[in-house]
This record gives sequence, C-alpha cells and structure tokens, in this order.
Amino acid sequence: MLLSRVLVVYLLTWISNRWRGKVPLAYQHVQFWGGLRGAISLALVLSLPASFADRNLLLVMTFGMVVFTLLVQGTTMNNLLQRLHLVQREAAELEYERRHGRLMAARAAHRRVSDLHAMGMISTTTWDQLEEELTTRVRAHQDAQQMLLNSEPSLYAAELEDTRREALRAERITLMELLSSGVISEHIYSELVGEIDIDLSTEHPGRDPVEQHDAELTSVAVGEGSRQPHS
Repeated sequence: MLLSRVLVVYLLTWISNRWRGKVPLAYQHVQFWGGLRGAISLALVLSLPASFADRNLLLVMTFGMVVFTLLVQGTTMNNLLQRLHLVQREAAELEYERRHGRLMAARAAHRRVSDLHAMGMISTTTWDQLEEELTTRVRAHQDAQQMLLNSEPSLYAAELEDTRREALRAERITLMELLSSGVISEHIYSELVGEIDIDLSTEHPGRDPVEQHDAELTSVAVGEGSRQPHS
C-alpha cells in the first residue's frame, strides 16, 4: 500500500511538475504520508457479497490497514509537519492568541465572581471591590487586543472572516431547526441553504476585510479631524 502511494504521489507529481507549477518536495512528503484510510475502505469491503471468495480475509486486511494508518501515520503527521517546517506561526498571530487568551480568561473570572455574588456566596462588599478590579482587567485586555488588531490589518481580516463564517454556520443550523420543526418547507430550506453555502465557499463574502478595516480607520481619522477646533 505504501509503495503504491510512493508511485502515485512522487511519480505523478514529477510528471506534473514538468508542465505545470511545481509542487514542493515537502508537500509531496505530506501527500505520501497523509494517505490515511478509514470508513470508505471498510464500507467497500463490507459491500462485497457474502459469497465472494476470501471476503473475511479482505475484511481483516482492510481493518488492519485502517488501524495502521490511523495509529502510525495519523499520530506522526504532526511531527512530520514540524520537521518539514510547514507549520510556522507568525509572531503577530502568537501575540494575538496570547492577548485573546488573557481577555477570555479575565472575562471568565468576572463572570464567575458575578455568579457567586448572585448566588449569595460572597458579600456585596467583596463583590463591589472585586468587580471594579476585574472590570479594569477586562478593559485593559480589550484595549491591548484592539491595539494589536489596529496595527496588524491581516489579523483583523482573519478574525473578521472567521466571525463571518461562524455567523453563516449559525444561520445554517437555524434553518435546519426550522425545517425539522416544520416552520419552513424543504424547498425553501434548500434554497436558503444554497445561498449560505455560496457565501461559505466564497473566500471573502461581502466587502474585503482589509479594505473595510482601512476605510474604518480613515473614517475615524477624518471624524476626529473634523472635530478639531479651527483657528
């Protein structure tokens, strides 16, 4: 199985590279080692009729092949990507994760202490003091995250794109619930889901996030300038 994968990946890629854009060798290594087998392989062998010769042997061989790819290739794929230096995070991305993590942790702390106060487990005096401290922490982390997004338009664009897609997925789930409850018909469901799927398949549905970010900064700057007193 692995030898056939070698021929398929390296040989055909070598032929393709002679006429089209070249696929880097590191990518070929990932394609070779990433040839995992799973449910489709088992479904194919299970679809064989019971009278098929050596059906049980093929079933055992296929199951063993699936287990091998999952336990060996699947668990070592991350190490391969690291050794090939294909998974590298930019310093700005790591800093965004750091600031985002601090913000979410601060919000969770504020929410937990608020719940404890609502349940009467801490006094109002303690809550009044801690609420101010926790709110200050949350605002400080919010400002730090916003400063980073303002200085790195690509991070803002990525966050905006992820949020937009998450909103589209929420719309899709809602339509499924409406269909199952009989609020909308299957015809309308297919039509609306098709519209959402088109947006999901679009790299940047709507306005380009980078352009939108620059436009927002420009409008803010213009607005602040217009408020300046004139001599």
